[in-house]
Amino acid sequence: MHSRLYSSWILLAVGLDRSAALTPHDVMVCPQGGVLTSTPMDGDKYDAVVGSVTALLAGLPSDCTAASCPQADWAGCVLRIAGHDLMDFASDNGGSDGCMDLDDVDNRGLALCMQEGEHGASLSQAFEQHCAEVSLADFFVIAAEAVMTATRKNHQSAQPSAASFDFKAHFSSGRTTRETCSFVAGRLPNAEAGCSAVETTFLDHLGLDWAGATALMGVHTLGRAKVENSGYDGWWSDPENSRRFNHNFYVSMLAKGWKPQRAVAGNADRNQWERADVGRDDDPDAKE
Repeated sequence: MHSRLYSSWILLAVGLDRSAALTPHDVMVCPQGGVLTSTPMDGDKYDAVVGSVTALLAGLPSDCTAASCPQADWAGCVLRIAGHDLMDFASDNGGSDGCMDLDDVDNRGLALCMQEGEHGASLSQAFEQHCAEVSLADFFVIAAEAVMTATRKNHQSAQPSAASFDFKAHFSSGRTTRETCSFVAGRLPNAEAGCSAVETTFLDHLGLDWAGATALMGVHTLGRAKVENSGYDGWWSDPENSRRFNHNFYVSMLAKGWKPQRAVAGNADRNQWERADVGRDDDPDAKE
């Protein structure tokens, strides 16, 4: 769907009529009015938000096949929201402020992900439970941490000795949600530019080093790419590992054989790698 028509549909769905770019503040509506900056947050409030998000994820079927892996899709949706919110930081503005231009082609699919969700579970369902006290900016960060923690447990069920993570110990609240952010246009990295885009976004803008940028790419261990969203398609790894927060994304790059796929879905501006070794599954749904 064309991005402008798509955004118009969302505006109608949430009862808005405006010409400015659509942002999460428009889509993640708080019945109680909401706060732009979180009220003082203690550990119990953090746990409550985590519990709401985790309950939505746990309520989805855990069965995972090439044709359908609901938990992987939902986890990928949440991390894509938080990641795209973070990645538009530059010149001391943007970043994790709960704001992104949902009309931007690189954000296609995120408004639907927030409002309608994946497989019947939407992030807005969890946000509505806490929006009177927790800003959208803080909520996106906690939601991503909740998903990574929950899907780490999926991995630990298969690898009990795998280490646990304690995101809560390092979390700081107080992010203020921006209602509009026209300045972020064009800041997201262009995947077609490869390493130069990684350098610009993660090193130059975010201040990471190459090791940090590489680590951040690990979020791709969850979920998959879809043509209707990013223009790319396929699982980042095999479907089951795409619902586990582990390092299989990196293992796959090194241990599997790949070949270039030009013009994904006929789009010359979308080119990617696809699996080409003896482990390749010819089922289109299982494409890596």
